[in-house]
Amino acid sequence: MEAGRRVLASSDEGLLLSGLTVDQVAESAGLSGQTFHTAFSTRSGAGVVGGKAAFIAELLDTLLDHRDPKLRARVEDVVAAQSAAAIGDPRQLVRDICRWDYERVRDEEDTQLRIVACAVARDNKRAVRSVKASYSDLLRIAHETTEGMLRSWGASLRQPFTLDKLAVVMTALVEGLVLRSRFDPEAVSPELFGDAVLALFASIMDVEQTHEHIDDVVAPLATAAMSEYAQRERDLPDDPEQAIVDAARIEFGQRGYYSTQRAHIAATAGVDLDLLRALYPSKVDIVAAGLEPMFEPLRRRVTSDIKVRRKPKQIIERYGLRLAELIVADPTFIEAMALVMSVQRSQGQVDSTLLREAMFFPGLIVETIEAGQASGAITSDVAAVEIAAAYTNNIIFRCLSRREESGEEVMAIVNRLVLHGVITHDSTA
Repeated sequence: MEAGRRVLASSDEGLLLSGLTVDQVAESAGLSGQTFHTAFSTRSGAGVVGGKAAFIAELLDTLLDHRDPKLRARVEDVVAAQSAAAIGDPRQLVRDICRWDYERVRDEEDTQLRIVACAVARDNKRAVRSVKASYSDLLRIAHETTEGMLRSWGASLRQPFTLDKLAVVMTALVEGLVLRSRFDPEAVSPELFGDAVLALFASIMDVEQTHEHIDDVVAPLATAAMSEYAQRERDLPDDPEQAIVDAARIEFGQRGYYSTQRAHIAATAGVDLDLLRALYPSKVDIVAAGLEPMFEPLRRRVTSDIKVRRKPKQIIERYGLRLAELIVADPTFIEAMALVMSVQRSQGQVDSTLLREAMFFPGLIVETIEAGQASGAITSDVAAVEIAAAYTNNIIFRCLSRREESGEEVMAIVNRLVLHGVITHDSTA
């Protein structure tokens, strides 16, 4: 296997002419062709294939499974040494670490093997699995290294970047530069990677931890461009209100609710700020409008279930599953609502009252819970509105904190912990 990887890593146009030959592998391994055939003897029956085919299959399966187990320790040593040499200057630290990493990637065998795998085995599941595993290791190291530097600088990342996303970009960038240098070495200096990463850091590092978006870094340029655009004659969207709601979904998703200004929404929607203010006096009004397509179908569903006389437990469970599915499909405005409601006892009192009156989700099942309490199916020592709020809030919190879960997975936990805990006579519920 090691010989096969060496041959692939040092391959030239001969690989196109003759492919990977048994003789090449045997010679690189210092063995005879007969020894190779003995080790990978041809067998038949039950779908077992031996010989060169068996060797290629195993080679692809372990293409990058020989990863350096000491790489993490080497990276830590380099970071420590460069940190000491940089004397606190993060610019020099970044450049020094990036130069070392560029030279490592440029010279290591794994880089060539990934390039070969991309060229000739990108559809082979064995090779893909091996390459992905090697990337996972590299990303963990990059994640931990960058996290350590951020902590030492007291910085965070601007949205939408995370440590994992940054690690992907950095590993892809250095590999791309190395690939370009193979064909055009004059265009790629050893310092280029460090300069590029430093420029990237300058835009995504948030030293003040203001939870900004990367769009805010180029705000002066964007403002100038939008001012120029505003001076030109332009048509309003066909449905300005919907355009504003759609724009808010984008901006809230990128920046977060509190970091989004109405000017951001107006620019994305293609409307004047004055018109936005006339249609929606506050951001909370936009949130309420964004929640309406979720709230109304849910209200109709609960009303229908009550009319057909479903049991309280069934109505509540169906409400919970529908709510969870709606949040999983589009969590943006629910997340904004949760943020507003969380500060209702301070500056958000008026805003939270507006949302509570317009889009009070727990209120959809209060009547059902009261009916269950009257029949003795649901505990009556807690107010129906409190049970409804606890049930709904648990659904919202889990959907927002467990983004990878489906609606059914969310409700399996919430129903077990919340709903079933208040059912006293399940057989009659």
